[in-house]
Amino acid sequence: MKQCAIVFVFCLLAAAAFGQDFKQGEVLCAAGQSASEQTFHVAKVLKAASGQTKNQAQVLYVSDGAKEWVDFVVPSHPARKGDLAEGAIVFYPSGWAEYDTMTVNDYRSTGWRIGHVTSLDEMFKNLVEVDGEKYFWKFLRIPDDPGALEESGE
Repeated sequence: MKQCAIVFVFCLLAAAAFGQDFKQGEVLCAAGQSASEQTFHVAKVLKAASGQTKNQAQVLYVSDGAKEWVDFVVPSHPARKGDLAEGAIVFYPSGWAEYDTMTVNDYRSTGWRIGHVTSLDEMFKNLVEVDGEKYFWKFLRIPDDPGALEESGE
């Protein structure tokens, strides 16, 4: 039993040190017309968007188990240092500026916003400025297809 506890603590520390990730099949989702104005949440897709669903997908949110029809379904991956350049589009965990630790539960249940990298001047401290606020780069996410964030009518 003691060995299991030690392994568990080690895994938690490793996750905190190297960042977090979502579980298999989880994506960032939001409803609304403008992706840049929405808060995204981690969800699993229950029904993919199609012409029959007016290009909306039905999702199940990880944080509260609620179902919703959404306009934006965006697969993403944890940021790598090579992904980060000024002007790059990133997802950042809303309300987590300058936090250096984040639990797996917090990472998967917090709201996410879209932003642009505005400075890498403090990368030596592992901080990246996104729209004027500093975030630890290990908690940022990169959309797999930035085109999926285009506003309606563009």
